Amino acid sequence: MDLPPWLYPLLFLTGFAAGLVDAVAGGGGLIAVPVLLNLGLPVPVALGTSKLQWSFGRLSASVHYLRQGVVRLRDCRVGIVASATGSLMGAAVIHAIDSRLLEQLIPWLLAAIVLYAILQPRAGSREPPTPAVAAVLYLHWTRPRLLRRLFQTRGRLVRDRRAHRCDGL
Repeated sequence: MDLPPWLYPLLFLTGFAAGLVDAVAGGGGLIAVPVLLNLGLPVPVALGTSKLQWSFGRLSASVHYLRQGVVRLRDCRVGIVASATGSLMGAAVIHAIDSRLLEQLIPWLLAAIVLYAILQPRAGSREPPTPAVAAVLYLHWTRPRLLRRLFQTRGRLVRDRRAHRCDGL
């Protein structure tokens, strides 16, 4: 896939932002995957690219902790084997699922992850949802078409006018 030169700075900034978010709080894939999908990458390639980026951050953190003596490699053997096995199984599942189904499913899964991150109770906190969370929930139950169109990927950078029109609103 040939990309126009002006997209490379966008991809760099996306990777930087995703790596920064991953390093601070995790979840950088929520930034990287939608951008990659909207550039027209196939779902398995977008997910693999995001995971490859994620693995470099984890590898550098692991090397740092090993050098500092915080962890011993011997204690991590089971976790390393389990992680490698889970990664291989996940890759096999992604390749086994029809890519058209993944194209429809991934935006909904990303939206669900974002909602979960927003709605999850904070440790020791019992605060009610913020007004933004309440607005998203309201839209979810009353205007599902709007949310579907907001999170739907079209594999294009610029959407046509019909994609922005929401019937029934």
